[in-house]
Amino acid sequence: MRLLTISDIAQRVSFSKATVKHWAYRRRPAPAGFPNPIRVGRSLRWPDLEIDAWIASLAGIDQKQEEPTKPRRGRPRTQSDKQVEG
Repeated sequence: MRLLTISDIAQRVSFSKATVKHWAYRRRPAPAGFPNPIRVGRSLRWPDLEIDAWIASLAGIDQKQEEPTKPRRGRPRTQSDKQVEG
């Protein structure tokens, strides 16, 4: 088992080192299933097997993702509002 650094992970997933640091230090939400780091002294490391498993799980995600619906702005309409308009 090899322990990966932030630079190693950034290179594997083609993201910047800054993005991986944000995920590691919880400044931004990490993608679903991103493994938690292991502290080695003052450094953060990830087991290569966990990162490889996470990448493999991402590849298994269905490519056809539905577009999320946008929430309506303003106050919700009631039945009485619809009758007055129509």
